[in-house]
Amino acid sequence: MNWKFLLFVLLFVLNGKAIFAQDTIQGTLVSGSNNPLVYAKVKILGTSRGAIANEDGKFILDNVSLEDSLKISQYSVTSRIVSASYFLENDTLYLAKRFQEMDAVEVQGVKGELLKLFDASRIKIAKADPIDSKSYFSLESSADGNPVELIEAYYQGKTRGGRIESLALKNGRIGMSILDNQYFVSLSTTQILQSYNLHKATSSNFPQSPMMLSVRKIKRLYDYRVTSIQNGVLTIEFTPKKEINRAALFPTTVYLHKPTKEILRVEFKKKNLTTHPFTEINPQDSIKRLDYFAAYNFDASASHRLERIELNYNVEYKSSNRVRNIQSNGVLLFYNTAETFSLPKYSAIANLYSDYDKIVSQPYNSFFWNTNSAISPSEKKQLYKSYFEQNGVLLNFDELSAINPKVFANKLIPWSNRRIQLYDINDVDAYEVALRNAKDFHNKVVLSELYELQSFIYLDRNETPDSTHFEVRTLINLDESFFYIERTPFTTCFINIYFDLVEIQKRKLEQQLRKNLPDPEAMDALYQRQQSELNNTLKSYLKSVERGTNRTVLNEYIGLVKDELGIDNSFLILNEEALKIQDSMAHIPDPIIQRYNYGSALLKIERYTEALEVLLETEAMGDEHPWLLYNIGVCYTKLGNDELACEYFKRSEDAGEHLEAKILERCLE
Repeated sequence: MNWKFLLFVLLFVLNGKAIFAQDTIQGTLVSGSNNPLVYAKVKILGTSRGAIANEDGKFILDNVSLEDSLKISQYSVTSRIVSASYFLENDTLYLAKRFQEMDAVEVQGVKGELLKLFDASRIKIAKADPIDSKSYFSLESSADGNPVELIEAYYQGKTRGGRIESLALKNGRIGMSILDNQYFVSLSTTQILQSYNLHKATSSNFPQSPMMLSVRKIKRLYDYRVTSIQNGVLTIEFTPKKEINRAALFPTTVYLHKPTKEILRVEFKKKNLTTHPFTEINPQDSIKRLDYFAAYNFDASASHRLERIELNYNVEYKSSNRVRNIQSNGVLLFYNTAETFSLPKYSAIANLYSDYDKIVSQPYNSFFWNTNSAISPSEKKQLYKSYFEQNGVLLNFDELSAINPKVFANKLIPWSNRRIQLYDINDVDAYEVALRNAKDFHNKVVLSELYELQSFIYLDRNETPDSTHFEVRTLINLDESFFYIERTPFTTCFINIYFDLVEIQKRKLEQQLRKNLPDPEAMDALYQRQQSELNNTLKSYLKSVERGTNRTVLNEYIGLVKDELGIDNSFLILNEEALKIQDSMAHIPDPIIQRYNYGSALLKIERYTEALEVLLETEAMGDEHPWLLYNIGVCYTKLGNDELACEYFKRSEDAGEHLEAKILERCLE
């Protein structure tokens, strides 16, 4: 009996596992003559989960039971419901075209009431309630057939009918290659889409469309006709009547479901668009021609929800006396209304940054990219990525795609134990104001306006049903930081301790997050408390150390940072002799001097690997001073590479340095 009972339980468990097993399915959706069904929806019936087909018509859907039913839909085809198990035996699913081309005369009887029907449908969308949803943006651009740009970004979006009320960046990544000696990026496309109100003429500089106009104005400005009708869906074309109005009006095609008075899709297509919001990268450049296509797609079954915006635009772009043809294709998807993103936390100042600056500065988050996939990568996107790996840069595509400092200099950078130098935050030709002059009664300069150190804590929360992940970083804004007060022996030390205090506070926050795993609301409150504490700490620091001139208090903070971070900033304090040498070398470009001094200081405290890296960078900047070459040789000696050490010692001697006998003996062996 016992054995039979155990066998029964075992069979039940195995069968139960089979019944409730979750699989990953994938397939290709086509229509017509096997044309890919671009951006078709695949939804698991009875749930809010699903997937979206990519440009190739392919989709991937995780955690699907083979007992699930899938509904596949797109505005141009008749919807189908199939079992999830269908895609275990079949790679492709065909869906029948929804529309049938007809002679306009056949539907002329509809035309008398056509504008009333269109107006009623237009108003329904315009009065729709706001909807929050996860959003995904993708854009690929090429110049004369060569890839120059690839953007993927996730947002928390809010739409109301056909207008975007907000797009808050969650995370993004960018691929770029050089175009006319500069990297090409057009992330402003999302801002352009957000500025365009489908229902009302705005200052977006785009032409108007029938979606914005009354029946009376449409009659006066547009010719219109029905070009097809099938399954109750009318395809209506609106064409501007007069040549004088054509620059200010969009030719528009509307797909309208007559029985329910629901607009499914609105298309704008115009060649040589003279009125538009696109701007040149540089003032001396010009846009010679712009051909533009956009399509707004709505889910009539979900309160007129905006599902996606498709984009396709070609630009003849003139720069450096050369005209290039730039082609861009993109899509903005609003794909999940059941969940929201927990948005990254920045300081108040950081919230002013552009999406491009945020994407460049965001640390790569493998947890986020591995658990978020609104759409499968198309063959084109994969080809673009491979191209940029070989011929450009990739930002936030993987752990190896770190910011290239030679390309993206003076951006937000993560804190590290590598010390910030004055030339990192000041221009080469930055002026200095002596403290004694700034404090003079007749001088109008305010000391607090002569320096700015900007750093903040970045916090991003992501979760799945099984786990919660936090990404916490200290970011330093090199663009907005500066120090124009007269330098003292303590200046560099003072600057680095400021940034170190932010890192200390960040680690306190991170420790609390790992310990408590707060929900989004509690996380927000915790972040605000830590931010307030950080602000008080920094204010106290600036006041007590008197911009680094109070040596006694500065020493206390040096000890604090050493205890908390294991970094001794005292080596950054210059002695009087070093200051005199620095002043005597004022004719040499400032960044080279400071980088040399920094590398030599690292060498002095026996941090040979870091010192070698800094000194080699100094050499790459054009410095061939014998002292520099000598110190590089010392680093290689300490790191056990005698061959390279002797090479640099020899170069140092050739440049005029007198080498010690023991070095000469070693290198002659």
